[in-house]
Amino acid sequence: VVDTYEAGVKTSTQKIWKNFEQRKIVTYKENYELNTLVSIERSWREYDSALQKVVTYTETFEGNIRTSTQKMYKDQYKGRLATIIEIYELDMASPTSIQKIYYDRVNTELDGSRIVKVIENWIQLGSTQYQQSIQYVYRKKDTVVINPETGATAEKIVNIIETYEGDFTAASGYFLTQVQKDYSILKDGRIVRVSSYYDPSLLTAPMSIQIKSKRYNSDANRMETVI
Repeated sequence: VVDTYEAGVKTSTQKIWKNFEQRKIVTYKENYELNTLVSIERSWREYDSALQKVVTYTETFEGNIRTSTQKMYKDQYKGRLATIIEIYELDMASPTSIQKIYYDRVNTELDGSRIVKVIENWIQLGSTQYQQSIQYVYRKKDTVVINPETGATAEKIVNIIETYEGDFTAASGYFLTQVQKDYSILKDGRIVRVSSYYDPSLLTAPMSIQIKSKRYNSDANRMETVI
């Protein structure tokens, strides 16, 4: 059992156990908010003869409905070992989204040449896959806004996500569309998560800032995510 607390309030509970089913070990995760079961995850590993790889399957249920199935496996891609994640919504036969994740040295917009986590986002239309975007994810020390009302800034360790879109079949066919900076601040005595979004034409000031936290609504007896 894993209980998560924020500002002294238990916001979620996760119950995890294993079961032996059809010659494989299946891991169950029940996710609760307060005392309400919101979802169940069921995962296992087995050999996929079509892929000729060991695949980790994760099914997510909300109520009695299987809302998604995830297939995750390792494969050689662009000369590197990549993690491939295929998401199937409801009971669709083709994946609704595909991620190809690996590490590489690239030229970033904010920190020059460095090693980053590369996330390629793909969709499948019919039997053909199309790349929608590529993201460079890394951490660096940066000056960010810590009070959106006053504009006060401070230096923090920030998680950077640079998103590029365009024509990925050409070497110079794609371009930067957004920079996201994720970090934590202290607000009203609580640690909250902040996401700042920057337009590529103005990287010195965020075009929008989201502050995300959880609170307990005693009248409705529920946990609420406030953005």
